[in-house]
Amino acid sequence: MSQRLVKQSRMKILGKDVSKEEIAKLYAKKFLGNTDKNIQPMKVVAIGRELGHSSPDTQYKYMNLAAEMKLLKKIIFDEVNQKTGKVRKVTRFVKPEVTYQQQFSEFSKDHKIMNDPIIADWFEDMASRKKGKGIGSRFRHVAIIEKICNTCRVTPSQIISSNSTAEEIKKNFMKAFREHAVWGQINYNRSIETLDYELSYAIASLCDVHGIKWNKNSSKMSRQIVGHGDHADIRLTPEEFEEADRYLIEKHGIDSDIYRIFWVGVESCARHKALYTMPLIFTKSTSKKTGKITYFLEAVETKASHINGGKWTKFIKRTNTQKSLDLLRDRGSKYIWENPQNLKITNFKAQIRVQLLELYEHLGKITNREELEREKKEKKLTKTGNYWLDHYTHTLRHVGAHYWLGKTKYNYGFVAKIGGWNIIDELKKSYGEMPPEMAMEILEDVDSIENHGVAITA
Repeated sequence: MSQRLVKQSRMKILGKDVSKEEIAKLYAKKFLGNTDKNIQPMKVVAIGRELGHSSPDTQYKYMNLAAEMKLLKKIIFDEVNQKTGKVRKVTRFVKPEVTYQQQFSEFSKDHKIMNDPIIADWFEDMASRKKGKGIGSRFRHVAIIEKICNTCRVTPSQIISSNSTAEEIKKNFMKAFREHAVWGQINYNRSIETLDYELSYAIASLCDVHGIKWNKNSSKMSRQIVGHGDHADIRLTPEEFEEADRYLIEKHGIDSDIYRIFWVGVESCARHKALYTMPLIFTKSTSKKTGKITYFLEAVETKASHINGGKWTKFIKRTNTQKSLDLLRDRGSKYIWENPQNLKITNFKAQIRVQLLELYEHLGKITNREELEREKKEKKLTKTGNYWLDHYTHTLRHVGAHYWLGKTKYNYGFVAKIGGWNIIDELKKSYGEMPPEMAMEILEDVDSIENHGVAITA
C-alpha cells in the first residue's frame, strides 16, 4: 500500500519521474531566473507551457507550493481600479528575503573555494567593511578569484605570493579570455576594459588583506572604474530644459508620471532605486528673504546606506514640479508616481523608459535609436555606446548635477550636499564638468572686479 502511495505522489515532467516538491522547485527556479548566469526570469504561464501544465490552476498550485517551501514569497494586496473604483485581491510572487547566513550557505555550496582559509579570511574582511554591512559585491569577487584559479590552474596562495606573480596570473587569464578558454560560464562579448577592472579589483582586494599592495592607478592592476569621468559633460542647457518642460506638458501633461519622474529626477539627483521608492511625503519651507517655497522630500540612497542609513533630503524648488506633486498627493498616492493603468512595476518602468527616450530623441540627444538597439541585439553587446540610451534614468542624475551647478555657479560643496554626493571629488570628476560658457561667465565676473580696482589674490 505504502509503495503505491509513493508511486502516485510522483509525476513525469519532460520524461523524468519527479515529485511535486521537485516540480515546485523548478517553477521557482524558472520564475526567478539567474542574472549571474544570464538566465532571464520566466512568466508563470510560460513555465506551465514548457512543463506541460496548460491549466492556470495547476500552474499556481505549484507556485503556491513553492511559496510554502519558502522558495518564493507570496504577497496579497488590494488593488483599486482607477476608472471603476472596484477593489480586487491581487497575488504577486517575488524573490524571498534571504538572510546573510542563507546567502553564504548557498554560495559556499556551489563555490568550494570558500574552504580555502586564505579566501575565508578575505571574505570575512570584506563582510566586516562599510560599518559592518559588508561590501555588497563580495560574493562576486570570490567567484572571480575561483574562475581565475580554475582557468589558470593556480591556488589562492600563489596569487598572493608576490605582485609580479599576481600580475602574471591576471595576464594569463586575459589570454584565456581572448582564446575563449575560460573555465565555466562567461560572456565573451563583454567589454575587455570592464573585465580588466573586475579582475584587478578582485586580485588587489585579495592580495591587500595579505600584505601585497598596488597603487590604485597602477597600469598593471588599475582599479579605476571604467569610463569614470567620461560622462561628466552629460547635461542640458537652460534652453533645452525649457523645451523639455514644454514637450512633456504638451504631450503628457503636468499631472503625469513621466513629468514627475523627469523633474523630480533632475531636482533630486536621485539614483534609480531612490527615485522609484521615494515616498510622497514632503514639508514646505518659505524663504523669509524671497518668499519662495521649497519642498523637502526624503529619499533612501542604498548605495550610500553606510552614511546616515542612506537617508538624504531632496529639494524641489520648481513651481510646476511642486504643482504636479500637489495634484498627486491630493489623490493619496504613496510614491511620487501613480501608475494609473495598474501596470506591473516592470512594465510601468518600461513605459517610463520609452517616454524618456522619446524626450531625449526630441532634444536631439539620441539619433537612429532603432539601428543602435538592433546592432546591440545582433552583436549581443551590453551597451549601444550612446549614454542617454544606455543609462536613460541615471542620465537624470547627471543632468540634475549640472542643473544645480549652473544655478550656483558651480558651487560643488553645496550641490554635493543637496544632490547626495558624499565625496565632492566624485561630483567634480564624474558628473559636473564646468562647461566653457560658465567658465567665461566667471572670468567676466573676475574682470568686472578687477576693473573696479579690487585686488584679486590667489
